[in-house]
Amino acid sequence: MEFFVSSSKRPIIFACFLIFLVLLISYSNSFTASWQFDDQPNILNNKNIQIENLSFESLKKSCFSPKNKNKISRPVAMISFALNWYFHQDNLFGYHLVNFFIHFVNACLLLFCIILLFKTPKLKEVKVNLFFISVLSVLLWALNPIQTQAVTYIVQRMVLLAAFFYLLGILFYLKARLSNAKKYYFFVFISYLLAVLSKENAAVLPATLLLIEIFFFNKDLYKKDIFIWAGILCIIFVLVCIFFGNSDFLFFVKGYSGREFTLNERLYTQGRVLIFYISQLFYPLPDRLSLSHYIPLSQSMFVPLTTFFSFIAIFFLIGFSWIYKKKYPLLCFGILFFFLNHVIESSIIPLELIFEHRNYIPSLFIFLPISYLFYKCILMCRSIFIYNSLIICIIIVLIFFGVSTYQRNIVWQTKKSLWEDALSKNPQDPRALNNYAINLAWTSKKKKDKYLAINLFKESLNYPMPRKLVRAEVYGNIANIYSNMNLNMRALPYYDKALKLDNRNTKIRFDYIKLLFLLGKIEEADKNADILISSNVKNPDYYNLKGFILLWKKQEIEALQYFQKALNFDPYNYKNILINTGFALSELGFYKKAEWFYKYSVKYKPQTDVYEIFLLIENSIKSGDLKKADSFTDILFDNFSIYQILSDLKKIEKIKTHPPLKKSNFDFFIKEKIIKTIEKAENKKVF
Repeated sequence: MEFFVSSSKRPIIFACFLIFLVLLISYSNSFTASWQFDDQPNILNNKNIQIENLSFESLKKSCFSPKNKNKISRPVAMISFALNWYFHQDNLFGYHLVNFFIHFVNACLLLFCIILLFKTPKLKEVKVNLFFISVLSVLLWALNPIQTQAVTYIVQRMVLLAAFFYLLGILFYLKARLSNAKKYYFFVFISYLLAVLSKENAAVLPATLLLIEIFFFNKDLYKKDIFIWAGILCIIFVLVCIFFGNSDFLFFVKGYSGREFTLNERLYTQGRVLIFYISQLFYPLPDRLSLSHYIPLSQSMFVPLTTFFSFIAIFFLIGFSWIYKKKYPLLCFGILFFFLNHVIESSIIPLELIFEHRNYIPSLFIFLPISYLFYKCILMCRSIFIYNSLIICIIIVLIFFGVSTYQRNIVWQTKKSLWEDALSKNPQDPRALNNYAINLAWTSKKKKDKYLAINLFKESLNYPMPRKLVRAEVYGNIANIYSNMNLNMRALPYYDKALKLDNRNTKIRFDYIKLLFLLGKIEEADKNADILISSNVKNPDYYNLKGFILLWKKQEIEALQYFQKALNFDPYNYKNILINTGFALSELGFYKKAEWFYKYSVKYKPQTDVYEIFLLIENSIKSGDLKKADSFTDILFDNFSIYQILSDLKKIEKIKTHPPLKKSNFDFFIKEKIIKTIEKAENKKVF
């Protein structure tokens, strides 16, 4: 701390302790909040970060995107998740603890930044209670309930880490300028690099440093400076293209092909979004906060009319801040800092329209002029009553922020509560409709809830989706619900609609093939299975499904080839593949090998069912080993009742979820055993 601010340690330590205590109380109920939304693909389903050791190779692997093995994706953040996984696996507490600690450290770094800003040439002569202004500014930022989306939402550690290194970069820059020590510029560069590798929106840090030069060091720009900073801005653009657009410099144009809005519509809409962000920051009622917001698209500058007024307000704020930068440096810097740090996520890049966590960095200095103004008002007070009223007022505001943050964290506790909250506030938001419907459909067994989920999915289709392909997923989800309710004919047209919109969606095609097979459309299922395999997605379930279809077509040799490929992905870890392989071998006359696969499937997952023992009995009879068949039949009778055995035997040939087992091959043997068992029981009664 002394390294950065070079002042008395005691008040700074007290300030940090106060910030920690207040934040801990406000976030005390966040440590058990559930995994949410993007946590699933980035952490729970991301094999890259689920490391078992701390070797260089493991950590290197965690840096790569789970979707693209050749693309590095926010490596600093992903390594932090990998370390969390190594120590805590999927235990939520550890992840939330790290997020909270980073947020607290960021608050302390912001405190140091404000202290150093008041040591710059522009502000060093200003006589203020620096402790009061800096602590109040930090608390208004850190306690603001809008920050819960960055702190409690685990995956947004990305923005927390970006802010951490961003603030470090500012601190080192201020230290370099105030001490004239050029060595600190190296740490500025390292901080900048780590910030961008945490999340790409930190790329504007050099432009922020230029603002600091202009506002607090009275720097006038000359031609030489303009060329230098223009070069830096070009570097920023290149970095954005590398990390956002996979080195494609026109990615921001091409990316709109997957969106249901155009570049112009996004730009116009962002004017309203930015004003909405500002209103949330200064009026952050929990009822105004949500994981997902629905904001109708702006078709032009005047449709809706609020677009025009939003841009007028933005241009006024930016113009005012530039004109009066010398007279009101804190106010003007806070405003320009806010808009500058929204320039990546609220401009031409084809990202989704609105997320609250995007305000985490832009809002860093927005409460500094408010705190300074409040301090000035206190100084001008000549009445003790007004003085006390102002102090009580600011305490009430801080308590309100803290309580609102606590209330907001309650909403984050479960998926159901989060999406219920989002839907209640944004009933027209397709994401809220879809995610609430997903939670309802797969957690409830009630038919009425499943029909409600279907209606919610259908309702979402009336609104613009975040991505065009989401519409295909909605159709796929409707089809899945109908299919799970055994309403297969209703499901079929929705699968067709989904695949027309997104014929590359392997998950939807996989489910579609299973439905076609159940409906007896084996040839059509086989053709779609070939399309699925040609997608080159290395999923053992896809190869197993293709082989399974071939089993029913009596093409056992061809089926074995697909089962072998499926097993190559993860040998002997897929029960259904082992059973299917055993059946194919049995049909081809390799009875001992078939028995080995059958037994291994039971060993892999000991919870056997009647069908698995039927397979072992049938295989033994076909091989001519009746003694072994008899021993397997004894196992059958030891584990299941005669009623269950006869019931399953009756419907065995109607089941299409298992290989095509012929009842005539072994039912006589089982029935004979049943007769003998009954005769023995009767003889015991006689004697």
